[in-house]
Amino acid sequence: MLKDSPHGIRKISGVDAIAVLGITIDELKKMDGHDGKKAYVSVEGKVYDVSELSFWRNGPHQGDLHLAGNVLTKEILTDSPIGLAKLDRAYLVGLLVFTREQLARFNWMAESKRYVAYDGIVFDVSDLELWVLDSAVELSGEEVDAKIERFQHAIRTGYLVNN
Repeated sequence: MLKDSPHGIRKISGVDAIAVLGITIDELKKMDGHDGKKAYVSVEGKVYDVSELSFWRNGPHQGDLHLAGNVLTKEILTDSPIGLAKLDRAYLVGLLVFTREQLARFNWMAESKRYVAYDGIVFDVSDLELWVLDSAVELSGEEVDAKIERFQHAIRTGYLVNN
């Protein structure tokens, strides 16, 4: 609308949003910027369309260091010298969501990350040293209460949804 519409967003300004688009982890992976597809990245559970940003053309950023179609929370928040600043120019597409079946893959084996869900939020616990609770599962309050100090350093990745 911003690029191709003769009136831009002027005609829809003031219209309240009535829904939030949930993008599954599998859908995100397909949006890698290759073969004419959009380039999406996810940061802190939010999915951004970075297709129009010159430094994400065709999917890769900084050579092949960061690739579209992936969760890049840690890379953007902790490794990037500019952090979230450049994502201000990207379109917020929706929220990253996981079904329980998708979450079950994130156990270091099927996927190279370790994720857990607690209170409807999916966290990346891959970098937490001595993580002793299960991964790729939805945790109960008692399990988290025992490790709450360590769990507070987990990275918010997305949201757990019912199938």
